[in-house]
Amino acid sequence: MALLFLGVLSLALWRYFHRPLNPKERALEALRALDPSKPKSFAYGFSRYGALILGDSLELKERYEKLVHQLEPHKYRASVPPLKASLLEEFWVFVEMAK
Repeated sequence: MALLFLGVLSLALWRYFHRPLNPKERALEALRALDPSKPKSFAYGFSRYGALILGDSLELKERYEKLVHQLEPHKYRASVPPLKASLLEEFWVFVEMAK
């Protein structure tokens, strides 16, 4: 009986702590996980996940469009230059505003 209780309790705790995130939270986690040392994948990831967190904020949409425009060259070049520090700073401001 005690084993059954522990099994049910552990399943309930597992489900509580591993519950799925909503799409905005998932996108924010994906944005935080992007690696700036890989500019090409960073640019693709930002354009994909950044669009999921825009919502109704006009300021956020403007920042997103500006960042996507600045990251476009990194998506299509064969040899990709490293990302500028100012661009990374704008990216983190965007992520903080999206919270």
